[in-house]
Amino acid sequence: MFRVFLVLIFVGFLLIFTATTLIALTSNTQSTTSVGGVILIGPIPIVFGYGRIAPQLSELAIILTIVAIILFLAPFFINRKRYQASH
Repeated sequence: MFRVFLVLIFVGFLLIFTATTLIALTSNTQSTTSVGGVILIGPIPIVFGYGRIAPQLSELAIILTIVAIILFLAPFFINRKRYQASH
């Protein structure tokens, strides 16, 4: 199971590296760049963005952050219900 997680992390880094390289190689000097991101400090997201489609990227980052928090907390609530049902 641990190897699966390591492979997934490696694949994630590989995808990020490949996408960044492809963007750098195919871009020209006349193109516009938009950037957006999220920094999580505990459960509080700090969203930032720059460029023409930065608002859409920021909205997408917020939605993905909410989905990630829900997926992170889902096992806790599922196991809590099972624990209460057995006692």
